[in-house]
Amino acid sequence: MRFINRRLSLLKKSVLLASLAILTAFGIRSAAAQPSAADLPDRGLAPELTNTVWLNAEKPLRLADFRGQVIMLEFWTINCINCFHTQPYLRDIYARLNGKGIQVISVHYPEFSYEQDANTVNAYLKENGIHYPVAIDNDGASWNAYEMHAWPALELIDKNGHRRFRLIGEGGDTAIEAAIQSLLAEPGPTPPATNLQLPFHIFF
Repeated sequence: MRFINRRLSLLKKSVLLASLAILTAFGIRSAAAQPSAADLPDRGLAPELTNTVWLNAEKPLRLADFRGQVIMLEFWTINCINCFHTQPYLRDIYARLNGKGIQVISVHYPEFSYEQDANTVNAYLKENGIHYPVAIDNDGASWNAYEMHAWPALELIDKNGHRRFRLIGEGGDTAIEAAIQSLLAEPGPTPPATNLQLPFHIFF
């Protein structure tokens, strides 16, 4: 019996290591993983955002407008408790770094029908002090383009518009900070002359 248990333990360890290897190859992390700051494989050009309804923005935003800056792209929904737990960190990033080489952009993909109401989402933003731009993704165009499957999810996009880091779930602040600093240190095109500093505004 001891021999069988040992073989099962080795099998579980092998499966775990193989799974981690696959995730690492695609730059995908769990919240518990702590990647090396240099371990940010290029996963190709990030799909453009095509959403037409935005909150906290004066016009629809496009990733191409932010070449030369690192983009933190969040996928979430208002009914997700794990998303709620990540928001203090995102608010902190927005307060500290937005317009200083980082642009924070959020995509709201609803799980339930009542979450599709932009006014409901807007009320949530005001109640929770969220001022970064939020795309309303009711048709799942951005969610599907990024092949998301769970909330919350975070993508870091480099200065050249390429996907470099993904984290699924809450936590992982240390890993995100390391990835941000690594991407900020990389060369890239000259950013636009003016950075995005948005007042509270709704665009429909």
